[in-house]
Amino acid sequence: MAGAWSVVSFSIESTTPDRSTDILFAIGLMQVPVVISILARYKENGTKHTLSDSELRGIKLVDYFSPNNPLPGEWDITTDENEFDYVMLGRMSEAELFATGTAKVGGASDCQNIIFWVSTLKVEHKNIAASVREPSGDDAHTGVTSSFNSRVIITSVAPPRVTIDDVETTRSPESFTAWIDNP
Repeated sequence: MAGAWSVVSFSIESTTPDRSTDILFAIGLMQVPVVISILARYKENGTKHTLSDSELRGIKLVDYFSPNNPLPGEWDITTDENEFDYVMLGRMSEAELFATGTAKVGGASDCQNIIFWVSTLKVEHKNIAASVREPSGDDAHTGVTSSFNSRVIITSVAPPRVTIDDVETTRSPESFTAWIDNP
């Protein structure tokens, strides 16, 4: 169906139990997921518009207090999860998150979801909102001045310093000798 659509539901969440905060080490490799839920409808008849992959990837993460400003260059946003494994206690799985999504319309979740992976090298608290350009040229966003008002607060912290003094090694000559002597 062709025509102009507009956003009728829009939210941003973390995958932690409170859905609004997350924490990561500011090492550039650790990522935290941020979930965007969006529902768009055609203006002329109110039917649901399913955003294309291109339209979903057109969603931007922006500063919550200044939604016209993209996140600074120290913050990296991608739809691709990297290969580094990191486990943060209390994070919900994708299935749990989508099954209990907060973006509800008419009592059922009609929203589309996309996950952005966020990382940074900068130590700071960042209030993050989402923004998308509608066909009319207007930007719908979840910033502080929007009716969709929602945000995630990502806190990036300095990684712990680890020195050689923090490493403990144990040598076990008996098992090493036994391993060599027993073919």
